Amino acid sequence: MGVHRVTSEAAKAYAAREQVLGKGISVLGAAAEKAKKLDKGVLEKCGDVAAELLPYSPGYAGKLMVVVA
Repeated sequence: MGVHRVTSEAAKAYAAREQVLGKGISVLGAAAEKAKKLDKGVLEKCGDVAAELLPYSPGYAGKLMVVVA
């Protein structure tokens, strides 16, 4: 139980998208926690990445908006 098989192409694409978004949000969250230690260029790039991910992650929009800000 608890094991889901990803067999269709649509399911594979969805699973891949969720994996990329999850990792991206984790990285951005870690950067947000260390914002005082990061230089302006890195923070701007993190904001750019968050803005690029935003259209593909409607369920995570609230989490990404804080990082973009």
